[in-house]
Amino acid sequence: MTEKPTEKLSMKRLADDIEALRKQVAALEKSAAQQKAAPAEKPRAKASGKEITAEQKHALVETLAHFKAARRAQAGQVGDAESDWLEAEAEVALLVAALRSNG
Repeated sequence: MTEKPTEKLSMKRLADDIEALRKQVAALEKSAAQQKAAPAEKPRAKASGKEITAEQKHALVETLAHFKAARRAQAGQVGDAESDWLEAEAEVALLVAALRSNG
């Protein structure tokens, strides 16, 4: 069975998106490690409204995973719920880290 050109492009795009996320996670981990190694700075006041609870984070991951599954199904792509969930977790973790670093 041959793949349609659009399927190849979609799979390529998905692979590129995953690789970009991996690079962002690696950069965030490196940054976090550097911050731990740096001398302690004066603690910042906690920014109100910029922290999310575990329940809120879970809800974001769940919603994003559902959107990923729907988008994948609509495009006729093969995949599974676990992959959708793991991708959503990675994206939410990046967003939360970005939110914290900008606070």
